[in-house]
This record gives sequence, C-alpha cells and structure tokens, in this order.
Amino acid sequence: MSAKKESSNWWYAARYEKIVREVGPLLGSSCLEIGPGSGLVARWASQRAKYAAIEHDAAQVHALCKAGLNVAEGSAERLPFPTASFDSFLAFDVLEHVQDDARAISEAFRVLKPGGYAIISVPVCKAIFSSHDISVSHKRRYEREEIIAKLKSAGFTIERGFFWNAILFPAVYARRRFLPDAPQPKGQSDAPEVFSPPPALNMLLLAILRFENFISQWLQMPFGLSYFVIARKPSAVSHRN
Repeated sequence: MSAKKESSNWWYAARYEKIVREVGPLLGSSCLEIGPGSGLVARWASQRAKYAAIEHDAAQVHALCKAGLNVAEGSAERLPFPTASFDSFLAFDVLEHVQDDARAISEAFRVLKPGGYAIISVPVCKAIFSSHDISVSHKRRYEREEIIAKLKSAGFTIERGFFWNAILFPAVYARRRFLPDAPQPKGQSDAPEVFSPPPALNMLLLAILRFENFISQWLQMPFGLSYFVIARKPSAVSHRN
C-alpha cells in the first residue's frame, strides 16, 4: 500500500495518529525504525530526529530512498549499526514477520543507547490466528505476556503497555473463530483488521478508532487486536561487543 493510500486508510491513519501521540516525547535526537513500509511514520520521524530505517524489501527501499528517506536493505536480526547508536527504536507490526524475533529484540537492545526507548506494536490473541495472518506473512500472533517476557529477556525494562483496536475486537474475534476460514491470496485480506472499505465505511471505522484513541488517554483498553509496548534500555549497561 502506498503512503497516500495508507494515510487515508482507516486502520493505518488511526494507528499513525496513535503512534505520533505516544512516540513523540520519546523519539530523542536519533531514531531507528524496522520495517517502515510505505514510510508514513518515517516521514514524520525524519522531520524530528536523525532517522534511519532497515527494510527487507528491495523495491520498498528504492521507493523510500527516492522519497529522500535514509533507508537501507537489511534484516532486523542482524542490524548494520554499532552498539549504542540510537535514542529510540521503532517496530510497528514487524516482529510477527521475523523468523527469530528474540534475536531481533536483542539487536534492538544492542543498538539503543543506554536510557533509550523501544516502542513496539504486535498483533495479539493467538486464538484468532487465521488465513488472514498467513496471507500477510505473519509467522505468529502474540499474547501480551509473551512479548513483554521477550523484551525483559533481552534486558529491557517495561515502562508501559496498552492494547489498541479494542472496539472492533469482538467482531474480528467472532469472524475468525466462528466463521469458515477460507484461504486468501498471499498479500491480500478481507479481514476487518486492515481491509480497504468503501469511503463511507472507511470514515466510520476511522471515527471509531479515533474515538478509541481519544478515550484511551484516560481509559486503558482491557483487550485489543494489537498491543503496544514502551520498553527502555537501562541507563547503566555494559556490552560485550
């Protein structure tokens, strides 16, 4: 999906607004993003910090570099940066695509400066893993406790975490659990997590998620289709490498 389409799609637009609100104060002066996609977050972050990104898709790297963004082809499991290089690390709906997610988290810890922040989002609720996940190349969905445990195992301390896309969770859960799970072409999905609806429905879904974004400033969602974690590398860390 192009940056223009992402910026108007209900799911991407609402997620972007949530990210900007949560990440803005934590970005620091240097930032690394893994899997920038079409570059919606990248364009925002690059105006506020010294920005770099790693993307596995060569065509996407070319398009983002052409747009003036500092993006290199590579793997989250082997980051081509020195230890303690960045103030913040961003990975939004990326770790579920990575074969060795624990290695990727360890690499994030390594390249962060002491005191730096990792802001990560992942799809949650293993019970609804379905053909939708397979079609978009998900290797897994997580449970909240699982992603927190993996971050702690790498050395991070957890500042806070929160569910997102809670209002639509019951409908998606029912669809995935109780209706036939028809195979879908790879890279495509009609799932109500991310699909591109007609304009009127798109605006309605965007309004629902914007309402959730608003009330979540005071009310923590008890469940959701995604989980965000803000983790921090301790200020005093000794590295072997």
